[in-house]
Amino acid sequence: MRYVDDLPYDEIAQSLDQPVGTVKASAHRGLMAVRAQLEKNDE
Repeated sequence: MRYVDDLPYDEIAQSLDQPVGTVKASAHRGLMAVRAQLEKNDE
């Protein structure tokens, strides 16, 4: 939602009924997982 729909964290948190910190952490973990996969594919 953050990177595809370009929604702010507070709107995402409200729509998911989660704290903003949880949304930020989830977005960060997801981004790191995508980066790791892309790096793995480059090898």
